[in-house]
Amino acid sequence: MNTDFKLKRMASFALLSAAGLLASCGGGDGVEGSSKQTEGAPGSMRPGIQGELMIGVLYPFTGPSSANYDSRERYIRQAVAEINTAGGVNGKTLGYMVRDSKAGTTEGSEAQIGEYLDLVNAGCIGVIGPLTSGEALLLVPTVLKTGVPMIGTGPSTTDLDTMDRGTPSVFYRLIVSNSFSGGVAAQIARRDGKQTVAIIHSNDSFGISARDNFSASFIKRGGQVLASASFKAGQTADFGAVIAKAMANGRPDAIYLAAQSGEAVGLSKDMALAIAQPRPSLYAASSLSTSQFVSTANASVVEGMTIMGADNNPKRPEYLAFADLFTQAFGTPPDVGISPSGYDAVYLLALAAQAGGSTDRASMAKWLGPVSRPDSASPLKITPGQFGLALKNPGLDWDYNGAKTAVNWDARGDLSTGSFIVYSVKRNSAGQLALVQVDQVAPD
Repeated sequence: MNTDFKLKRMASFALLSAAGLLASCGGGDGVEGSSKQTEGAPGSMRPGIQGELMIGVLYPFTGPSSANYDSRERYIRQAVAEINTAGGVNGKTLGYMVRDSKAGTTEGSEAQIGEYLDLVNAGCIGVIGPLTSGEALLLVPTVLKTGVPMIGTGPSTTDLDTMDRGTPSVFYRLIVSNSFSGGVAAQIARRDGKQTVAIIHSNDSFGISARDNFSASFIKRGGQVLASASFKAGQTADFGAVIAKAMANGRPDAIYLAAQSGEAVGLSKDMALAIAQPRPSLYAASSLSTSQFVSTANASVVEGMTIMGADNNPKRPEYLAFADLFTQAFGTPPDVGISPSGYDAVYLLALAAQAGGSTDRASMAKWLGPVSRPDSASPLKITPGQFGLALKNPGLDWDYNGAKTAVNWDARGDLSTGSFIVYSVKRNSAGQLALVQVDQVAPD
């Protein structure tokens, strides 16, 4: 982990370096993450921030899904420091601890469930993560059993749309379902005049649901899907056979990719070799709206590519407020395309604890929904950097409008509304490929 994470404006709150100490969450005996433990091998705790109340973070910092981990961790660190500067939660300081989900590695389910349970046993009031759909589907039954709420920042699979998540829900999402995003990608491709498409996708729940929803929407709009080819989730090389299958029924106008960053980088390199120019236009799911993907993929393939960015509008006033706070704290702006959903998740968990006056599991689940949306005719809008406003106005109907989205969770814990940022991969003034926002689209 980088050790230059110093919040310049928030010197009142001590940060830990990569070799620093970790606090226990305060609950549970003999749990890894005691105050004497330092950073260890992959799978151990990563340093976070000490606090009387602790939030768990379950993100991949190893494996093919670990792209942009440092940026995502900074967003969480930023929110925690802001909340503590404002006065903390119920008069107590907030902190967080991180565990590695190892998404996409061979350790799989045992690691992910074990890491989550360690955070729960350590007394964390809620858990942020996971990033991928496969992890979410695996974890939800365990989350239901523990009752400790979890806020997924990346799982968009439609399988979660109907999955039992409790009443009130204990599993929330800060990303819209593929039932929306796949359809919007098809909407844009047809708007661009694409008549035929081939789909390349991972063979997990994320890839399959993205394929199904894109395909259904594209066909409904008068387009034709020539072929669909899948690859093993986590695969990062040797895509020749997959590409050949996608192109077997003729050259399409476009190719739709549903893949994670590490997978798509390998795909792009093999596509450069296997598909002659001019290549079909590329469209992709929001999982690829990251600067790391754009900078490491084959340039000749991804230049001009259209990528969805699920409801992360960098022109929203709330995002601009977050970006200003982040830039002042770290001396650099947030990464374009890296969702600040972790920042929003910290605020939502803290607001739920403050609203209910308790970190009891049932109270946290009860209040997470209400603090995310207007439930009265005169809600009090809380935006990035405004946790103090909530503290000064107890008992009101708080409506958190986050850096990523206005949230507005429904009873299932899903975003009830959403628009999509459309990025194009273009060269900037320095000649480097970058994500450039070209549109914002709502599902029609």
